[in-house]
Amino acid sequence: MPVFLSKIKNPDLDAVLNSAPLGDQKEFQEVVARFSQYDPQFLWLLSYSREDIHKNRTYIEEAYKKFYKILDKGFPKILVQKGNFVSRMWELILCDIFSSLGELAPRGAQGADFVLHTSTGQSVQIEAVAPDESRYVNQRAPRPDYSESNMAEFGGQIHDMERPIVLRTLQAFSDKKEGYLKDQPLIIAINSSKSVGTISDDTYILRRILFGLGNWTMTQGGEWSFEQLPFYNKPGEKPFLVSYFTRPEFSHISGVIYSSQQPLGFIPGGYSWHNSGITFVPNPIATNPVSIDFPFLKKIVCNKTIYQEIEPTKKFESIILPSPAP
Repeated sequence: MPVFLSKIKNPDLDAVLNSAPLGDQKEFQEVVARFSQYDPQFLWLLSYSREDIHKNRTYIEEAYKKFYKILDKGFPKILVQKGNFVSRMWELILCDIFSSLGELAPRGAQGADFVLHTSTGQSVQIEAVAPDESRYVNQRAPRPDYSESNMAEFGGQIHDMERPIVLRTLQAFSDKKEGYLKDQPLIIAINSSKSVGTISDDTYILRRILFGLGNWTMTQGGEWSFEQLPFYNKPGEKPFLVSYFTRPEFSHISGVIYSSQQPLGFIPGGYSWHNSGITFVPNPIATNPVSIDFPFLKKIVCNKTIYQEIEPTKKFESIILPSPAP
């Protein structure tokens, strides 16, 4: 990735490239300590040499050259800074995804991260966000302990397991209420991978936040329905509302794109497309509905009469790197 590295303007990084033997954690940790201003995931990509890592580097290089006019000025320096890698990689992936549906344009003086001009003449604002973990350790999602081959086991209600992810996603969603053009569709694209621990059920998170729906329950008549959960709180806590897509104050948001998967995994052939993938949820009360479909994304359709989860109809084909042969 020579062009991308040259934009960072730190020649000391050249010595890091392919410097750590595979599996050598000690040498890599020394790199992380030496370059503490940079994100460890970026340093990991630089330090190790493996076929899939080389592919990731190539993707970042080629995606930047393709979309640099769409991205923020100084994007390479921003991406590599500590804490920024996931959110900026998510933007690169979104540019790749949306570029097959129309023409991308950079943000204006007001508005979202970038704009998609579709073939139908609609302009759609895209705002990307990747919520961090809570600053409070006891409010973070549980994570496995891999030390000495020890895999911690977790159990319990899905409400408790998913609670940290719901809370961080709610915060990210709520932070994006203002500052957008009111006469154009707006999509909030959320990647929660930084706040995920050992578990994440994307459809549960989306049902919970957007429609106030929890688990399936059986009525006395033997019919299945969702439990209604319009508030999100534990006993004794101050309740706060969910059901965002039933509330008029959020009608300016046309839909949500959501994934709990690591953005690097969406590079062609990556694991993220095969796991939870990416889900699009249109807002049934949107002031400005999106007139395009996303054939390579999962979809949740929900209104007063229906709840439906729809699988993608097409495989996503990147314009940056070709997909590997099946």
